[in-house]
Amino acid sequence: MSTLQVASLPPAHPAKQIPLSGDFRPFFTIHDADHASLVNPRPPKAGLLLGVTNPYFEQQHASEALHQHFTSRTTALLVPLQRYLQSLIPTPSESRSNLHDPGRLKPFNDAAFFASLKAHGSPLPFKSNAKQKEFYERWLRTPAFGLWLARQEEVVQGVLKGMMNSK
Repeated sequence: MSTLQVASLPPAHPAKQIPLSGDFRPFFTIHDADHASLVNPRPPKAGLLLGVTNPYFEQQHASEALHQHFTSRTTALLVPLQRYLQSLIPTPSESRSNLHDPGRLKPFNDAAFFASLKAHGSPLPFKSNAKQKEFYERWLRTPAFGLWLARQEEVVQGVLKGMMNSK
C-alpha cells in the first residue's frame, strides 16, 4: 500500500495501526509463478494474506463487515501490547534525570510482557493460555511488530520532548 493510500485511510483503519511488512502485489492470479506455493492444502506461511477480486467481496455489506472484523481484531491484538507499552514510558522524573536521551522508551522485555499478558490477559479469544502465549511469541518475532514498536517509540519521543521543551 502506498504512503498516499495509507494517509487517506481513516485513523482507526487496521492498516494505520500495524505497518505493512511484507510482499505486496497489486495483482495475483492463478498464472502467477508463486500460485502453487501459496495456494495449496498446506498451512499458509506466517503473516500471509491474499486479497481477492471475487465480486462477492466487492459488495458494500461484505466489505464493511470485513473492515469491522479486522478493525476489532487489530484493536484486540494491540490491547496487551499497549498496556505493557505504558509501563515502558519513563516518568517525568526519569526523563529529567536522563538529559542525554529524555524521550526514550525503556527497552521492551519479552519476559515482562508475558508476565503482564498472564496477569491481564487479552481480549482475543484463545482456546488456552498456551495458545495465547504462542500467538504473541510468534507476533513478537515478526517484522511488523518491530515496525509497530518503532512507531510507538517515535510517538512517545515526540510527546516527551514536547513536554521537556515546554518547561
